[in-house]
Amino acid sequence: MRIIRKIFVIFLFLTICLYAQEGSLLKHVSYFSSLPSRISGTDGCNKAADYIKDVFRQAGLKNIQIEKFDVVVPVQEYAYVSLENKKIPLEALWPNSVRTCSTPPEGITGKL
Repeated sequence: MRIIRKIFVIFLFLTICLYAQEGSLLKHVSYFSSLPSRISGTDGCNKAADYIKDVFRQAGLKNIQIEKFDVVVPVQEYAYVSLENKKIPLEALWPNSVRTCSTPPEGITGKL
């Protein structure tokens, strides 16, 4: 009987820990997914970095440092599809992944 009780207590403890971590994880994932983009150079990237820094501080970590370095970042001035005289805005998934995306000034046209 004592072994069953100990197993039950351990199981209960692990279940409580699991749910506590799940709630915390859900909170973090919800915040990160609420940012429009976290690509380097975007406001979302900076907000994500600040969020992580704050979580580390709350966890008691000290001497948190952020190192800055140069990196090529995407710049999307605008993107849209024209359909029946309506402009539908687009967001590039990862505009400058390997090579710079470019569209001629006159745009691209074609039949759908």
